[in-house]
Amino acid sequence: MINKQYWETLSAEDQEKIKEGVKKALERHYVDFLEQDNEAIEGCKTNGMQIVTDYDRPAFEKAVEPVYEKYQGIYGDWIKRIKDLAN
Repeated sequence: MINKQYWETLSAEDQEKIKEGVKKALERHYVDFLEQDNEAIEGCKTNGMQIVTDYDRPAFEKAVEPVYEKYQGIYGDWIKRIKDLAN
């Protein structure tokens, strides 16, 4: 993150270099995240957890709706975020 006022003092060349650096860092972060995610999944499987990837999504959403309703007053913002991410 960079202050807009400071950003505007940088040359177009420097701004481009920074943008490219950020892009490369984000790409690397994404690769690292996927590796960690896969390691976590494998660890869960090793410890006996069943990972379900093929499911009836509409039925699942219908089944969890009462839970969302029950906790709306406490976790409303988080529930909205979950629903937004799912769409």
